Amino acid sequence: MIYKRLLTGIIIRILLLTLTLSAMVYFWLVDRDPLILLNLFVVLVLQVILFIRSQNQVNRKLKIFFESFRYDDLALTSREGFSDRSFRDLYSAMSDILKTVRKMNLENLRQKQYFQSVTEHAGVGIMAVNEKGEVKLVNQTLKKMLHITELEVLGDMEKVREGLTGQLEQIWPGDQKLIRLSVRDPSDLTGESRMQLSIRCSEIRLEKERIRLLTFQNIREELEEMEIESWQKVIRVLTHEITNSTGPIASAAQTLLELLEGEEIGDIRISGRLTHLKEDLVEGLRIIRERSLGMEEFVQQFRKVTLVKEPELEKIRLDDLFSGIFVLFEKSFKEKGIAFERSIESPDMVLYADRNLVEQALINLVGNAIHAMSSSPVRNLHLDARIPPGRQCLISLSDTGRGICEEDLDRVFIPFFTTREGGSGIGLSLVRNIMRMHRGSIQVTSDPGRNTTFSLLF
Repeated sequence: MIYKRLLTGIIIRILLLTLTLSAMVYFWLVDRDPLILLNLFVVLVLQVILFIRSQNQVNRKLKIFFESFRYDDLALTSREGFSDRSFRDLYSAMSDILKTVRKMNLENLRQKQYFQSVTEHAGVGIMAVNEKGEVKLVNQTLKKMLHITELEVLGDMEKVREGLTGQLEQIWPGDQKLIRLSVRDPSDLTGESRMQLSIRCSEIRLEKERIRLLTFQNIREELEEMEIESWQKVIRVLTHEITNSTGPIASAAQTLLELLEGEEIGDIRISGRLTHLKEDLVEGLRIIRERSLGMEEFVQQFRKVTLVKEPELEKIRLDDLFSGIFVLFEKSFKEKGIAFERSIESPDMVLYADRNLVEQALINLVGNAIHAMSSSPVRNLHLDARIPPGRQCLISLSDTGRGICEEDLDRVFIPFFTTREGGSGIGLSLVRNIMRMHRGSIQVTSDPGRNTTFSLLF
């Protein structure tokens, strides 16, 4: 409607200009009356001035319209004559647009306040940093955690501890890092607060700007609880093994002591029972020797779990690694009727790790799988390797053995815990230790009576 009115006005003015010019041409050619030509010229000039003025008025009011839209101020258009008939529809349309924009702005403001409230009341510290190291967001939880008041750039972390900025810069999106930190805390009896910070990093994009989002969580209490629980488990194992060995040793020693110190020792010699005494002494010493050797073997097994050498990383072709494992167990596979399969995502897939340690881990897992399938009607063993998102390699070993019950899934990695008769209970503990030395992890899933899968994540 607005466009039609403006167009109609322009057409009328152009027609009037055309008629005036035509009249001037006619009178110039037919009757060159100076007075008529002068009047027509004055009329032409006035029409041009009015035409320019009308267009400038339209431009000025459109400028006011966009400025009122920009500053969200309808009163500005009311003061500038937008209530007249020619611009009434424009004013009405603009009013509807501004109401819609106000509603959207109000909704955005509510969402912003909501997310700010969530960020401030989150139980973890949150910090957003751009590529220039400028801190775009930091919540009160992080400020209280680190006992700081202002944090404008990432370099301000040096005030908390020297070198902390460099550690945070080395955390890339998708990474998780544990940092031990001590900060000044007047409320603490020691004057400082010790923390174990678990820091995660993710990345978001705002238009063309890349923002790193860092979350800080103090897990010191959780780690201490887990450490205490782990020590309690180890102590229970140690006390159990030591008691099993020291009991027979003490009993045998007491028996030998009674035989040698007893009053009947003279009677035994006189009556010719020296041979019987000798047999008792030999049996007692044999028991002591066996239990002593058992204790020594236990200590050596414990050393295997705790004294794993530092990995010497090298390039390992997964195809060669799997072939070596197959060669080692080929005879056992044939004797026990086990169907062995292997699959690798890419023929040229490689792993950077310590070959000897990784082979030892796989040997332990394959050995356990063979034993688990000893009574299974179906005996299939599958070794798989693929590249998961954000990781170097995932090696999975699946068997169709008897499986692991749910209550034992959390205990199979405890040193010396075993469900196998005659087992040492250190195989899976050693594998977990090897994976930790490679900064990886081991996971297990099992469907008792059907299958079990161990996954090595590098």
